[in-house]
Amino acid sequence: MTTEIIRIDSLRRDGGTQPRATLDPDTLAHYSERMLAGDVFPPVAVFHDGADHWVWDGFHRLGAADAIGRTEIEADVRQGTLADAQWFSASVNDSHGLRRSRADVQRAIETALRLRPTLSDREIADHVHCNHETVGARRAALSATGGIRQSPIRTGKDGRTTDTSKIGKSKPKAQTPTPPPPPIVPCWPAEPDAFVVVSSRPPALAFEPHDEFSANLAAVMAEASEIESLTSENAQLRQEIERLTAENTTLREQVAELTPKPKKATGNKSPRNAPIPDDPLIPRFLAVAKGRIKEAAKECGVGDSLVFKLLRGNGVDPHKHLAIETWVTKQEGVQ
Repeated sequence: MTTEIIRIDSLRRDGGTQPRATLDPDTLAHYSERMLAGDVFPPVAVFHDGADHWVWDGFHRLGAADAIGRTEIEADVRQGTLADAQWFSASVNDSHGLRRSRADVQRAIETALRLRPTLSDREIADHVHCNHETVGARRAALSATGGIRQSPIRTGKDGRTTDTSKIGKSKPKAQTPTPPPPPIVPCWPAEPDAFVVVSSRPPALAFEPHDEFSANLAAVMAEASEIESLTSENAQLRQEIERLTAENTTLREQVAELTPKPKKATGNKSPRNAPIPDDPLIPRFLAVAKGRIKEAAKECGVGDSLVFKLLRGNGVDPHKHLAIETWVTKQEGVQ
């Protein structure tokens, strides 16, 4: 590996070597500010295949330098192919730079699985720096959708390969007859009714599931967790709907209480309070009151309830009617 000064416009960033789902604008702005202040950043990392320089680490540093107008940047150059750059990009940003998001980790896992599908889940997890169960779940999801090439071969950390297609397909062993139950041997000088049963059967062997089984189990557990989360959110939404419905009912009841209820006709209303259809005083009153019903009623010297009776066309006492008309005429003269 050598460290060189390379022109930024000659560096290739379009070969699928970007380890992040997307660049962070805040980090780009911060790096640009520190570069202008004179801070020295580590070199970016590239692979040179003889024709192109493929960047596989340092995309935020490269983007910040490009943003402030720099034309050259320091780079650690290794000899290798584009595939090498893609493979190494899946292992970066675990212990330096901006912390990886969940989407960044998923992108790195997918890159590693597509490049080397025969590696075991633990080998991929060690390279990407994540949990092997997460790799197994992602491998199962990509295999189901055709996102990666399916292969029954798995290569472990020790270099040994395993054909997972043969797991669980061994020939059934011949069944041996069940031995008779062991004799019951009394244990003396214990209590008269105490006996010890001596058995010659070997203990059952523990079964350790294979990585593929662990991957399927992890995928099922992840789906179950997602369903549980959605169920909880649904319950919260139902509670919120019930609360809003109760508030709506309460508000409707309050509005109903505040709305004046029309009085039922008794059939023996006093002639002097008989309804006056199309009373010409009503539009005149509304014109001068200008929405100030209660204030206008007070200036007329009558109660606001009586004014509302007038507006509803229920008729009012002639003396009160005259008082309202006098006030309206006075207001019309002022206007």
